[in-house]
Amino acid sequence: MVVRWTPATTDLVGAVASACAFRCRVPHGPETLIVMSLRIVVIDDNVDLVESLLSVLEHLGHAAVGATSGADGLRIVEDKRPDVALIDVSMPGMSGYDVAAQIRRRVWGHGMVLIAMTGWGRSEDRESCRDAGFDHVALKPVDLDYLQVMLERVGACTPHPVPAVTQAARTGSPFDAARP
Repeated sequence: MVVRWTPATTDLVGAVASACAFRCRVPHGPETLIVMSLRIVVIDDNVDLVESLLSVLEHLGHAAVGATSGADGLRIVEDKRPDVALIDVSMPGMSGYDVAAQIRRRVWGHGMVLIAMTGWGRSEDRESCRDAGFDHVALKPVDLDYLQVMLERVGACTPHPVPAVTQAARTGSPFDAARP
């Protein structure tokens, strides 16, 4: 979908709402790709990893929050209903497998994209992730280029009327700012 913007065009956000991602040709200006901001929850018992991923995700224009236990992560996911959850599979207490299974049992969790983060890359490990309800597996250390490509693909199919350039990170509750 190509949208031509003119000074008379005031409903650019409405145009964004009708398409997940598109190129916008601005008269006498460069072509710009507008990608959608995603709401993301990161769940891992490694505090440094959570903080690092949150920083990267916010830098990429996404609204992100984190948790350092499976139980806390599940509460946040239930409250925020993110587009994507990045979940460590091997946490003490409630494992990432348990978190994924709990999310998938709920009606609102069926369409959520779940990405397992693990250091185990054997085919049996990947099958365990899929059996638990994960959509993708990201091997640790997480390749940021791989993660960015994956999130761009998710963003291209997530109908949020909020461009990636958002004020969400500046508010007290990033997800509420990013909700339609």
